[in-house]
Amino acid sequence: MSNILQKTLLGIDLGEKRTGLAISHGFATESLGYLDFSRKDEFFKKLKEIVDEQKVQLCVVGLPLAKNGEETMQSRWTREAAKEIADRAQIPIVFQEESFTSTQALEELGKIKKKGEIDARSASLILQRYIDEESASQ
Repeated sequence: MSNILQKTLLGIDLGEKRTGLAISHGFATESLGYLDFSRKDEFFKKLKEIVDEQKVQLCVVGLPLAKNGEETMQSRWTREAAKEIADRAQIPIVFQEESFTSTQALEELGKIKKKGEIDARSASLILQRYIDEESASQ
């Protein structure tokens, strides 16, 4: 695998309603806000714009797993939604286990936040976890 730090990565915290987004052009990640996944046409139009404008090379999608590491109904939904993202945005997808990223985001941001801020921060945490793990393995 080529150096992950030389790629533009898009982190995605998929939700049936709000989907958090974050970008990385190297070490650091930056939250991009969120999109409404339930409004699919608008979601995919805006996502494709981000992918094209930011020159994204890889999407890192958070994968929710049970505490025992097994897949759940939510995991299966996430895989199906990610496949649709890969197909419609024409971008490769990898999965990153996302345990406790929403909890960590809430702790970091505090209780009073606008809708979507926690989702965007979770996407950033998922993306940072992926970067850290990939960098350590190279």
